[in-house]
Amino acid sequence: MITTNIIKDTKDLRKFTRLNAAVAPDTWRPGVPEAKQQLAFYISAELLEEVESFAKTPTETKTMTKLLPYVQFAMAPMIMLNISAEMSMSIGDRGHSVLKDDNSLPASETKIQNYENALKTRISHATEQLLAFLEQNLSDYPNYEKSEVYKRRLQCICQSATEITRYGNVRFKNIHLAYETLREGIIRAQERYIVFKTGQELMDKLLQNKDLDKTFAHVKMLIARVCTNRAVAQYLKANGNNLEPLGIAPGDYSGDADAFFDQFKNYLVDNAEQLGVTIYKATEFNNPEQKVFSAIL
Repeated sequence: MITTNIIKDTKDLRKFTRLNAAVAPDTWRPGVPEAKQQLAFYISAELLEEVESFAKTPTETKTMTKLLPYVQFAMAPMIMLNISAEMSMSIGDRGHSVLKDDNSLPASETKIQNYENALKTRISHATEQLLAFLEQNLSDYPNYEKSEVYKRRLQCICQSATEITRYGNVRFKNIHLAYETLREGIIRAQERYIVFKTGQELMDKLLQNKDLDKTFAHVKMLIARVCTNRAVAQYLKANGNNLEPLGIAPGDYSGDADAFFDQFKNYLVDNAEQLGVTIYKATEFNNPEQKVFSAIL
């Protein structure tokens, strides 16, 4: 049973990966559902379904004709990575065994690891190209622009790949992939560290991103720097400080997040009236003029 029309058969898969022509489709098809989930995370289920329909019944649609190769280029190595560990295994009454014949031997663990690392690099490169293409041609793909995946950007202080570098002060080799990967972490940082200080009204104004004067633009930049650096620090912690997938430059992101947070708090205090926020200061208990307690007679 074919589970995707985007990659129909082994011939299609071989256009984008190193795969023996004799490999039966049933060998690699178990890797398709997970690959579709991975792609839907980035481009939305709605757009993926549209690509699937086009691949099944091609029409004279220039937008889909342009998009399909980008999706195939990303999906093919995803499929291969998803089934890599199972390809040489045979499971039967005698348990697990490794397949080999007179002309070939199973690859070493090192070679398998190198192969899987190469697939991960290719997936990163292909996904980056796909996301860049969509961002550059957004109006051509309304199903993507209207999707919840895309609209979630509107809740993020950085609303595009360009903004994550312009406002966030972090450099990435794969900026589109980095943005899609880090976006939820940035939103969590906003909710955890920022909103209770700015209030929702100011945050909503910054998210609307319209007619911001110098003071509002500056506080937005500081918030973006706090949240982006915090998201990068959390990403690196969760991924063993691996900089490669997103092409992150080495740095002290946790320390930078703390430093920018201090700048943000000071700027908020200094410009509270113009920004329309109320700053609550801790009661000075040692000040003789403060009458916090009353004697009970």
